[in-house]
Amino acid sequence: MQKIKEKIKQTNKYKKLLYKSIPVKIVDDVENMVDINLVLSKVEEIVPYRLLSGHVDEIIFGNFDFFKKRDYNAFFDTNNKIIYIRSEQQDNNIDLFDDLVHEISHAVENKFHDFIFSDGKLTAEFMHKRLKLRYTLALKYGKLVPDHKFMLTTFDQELDDLFHKRLGYHRMKKYVNGLFPSAYAPTSVNEYWAEGFEKYCLGKKEDLFKICPQLFKKIDLLFKGEDNGNN
Repeated sequence: MQKIKEKIKQTNKYKKLLYKSIPVKIVDDVENMVDINLVLSKVEEIVPYRLLSGHVDEIIFGNFDFFKKRDYNAFFDTNNKIIYIRSEQQDNNIDLFDDLVHEISHAVENKFHDFIFSDGKLTAEFMHKRLKLRYTLALKYGKLVPDHKFMLTTFDQELDDLFHKRLGYHRMKKYVNGLFPSAYAPTSVNEYWAEGFEKYCLGKKEDLFKICPQLFKKIDLLFKGEDNGNN
């Protein structure tokens, strides 16, 4: 991590300021077919600044070792309020937009945690769907992991390995169709939130409302500025 910090420190190349206030640092360039400025402008157009203000201090593009070790393309460092984007894994503008909005959603979740989760409705909706998924998978494959794993709302490595590696997201898509926003959404209630937020920003609001009404409602109220507890 120290080497990464030194590499970032030595890089003073900024593409622009997101919302005229959040610095975007390019440690390693993305492929030519990706227009970072265009994607950042699209984020500004769709996501109200107030949703993440004070909770994202910097966005950094780079090909850091921690991406390869953990096999992901982006992550939000909650403690330091930094979004890291893997430069070499961005295939096109839509791919980058997806990754960036997904990580922004975690910053929004952090900022509005009480509004999102305090009434228990979103978690209840997630658990209802998770148990339906457990039933479907048990009919098809038998008991793949201990039952109590499906009752966890936070990230669990064994459950993540089941979805990602043992079954694979290509199979999971079939089992979550009409139930979750994506094959990744059952991983935890936090990723349920993030995947729904992403779909909302991609303009798939009707689909999200149909299959995840509580998730849609929370996101929609935030975007409309109605996060005053009257939910």
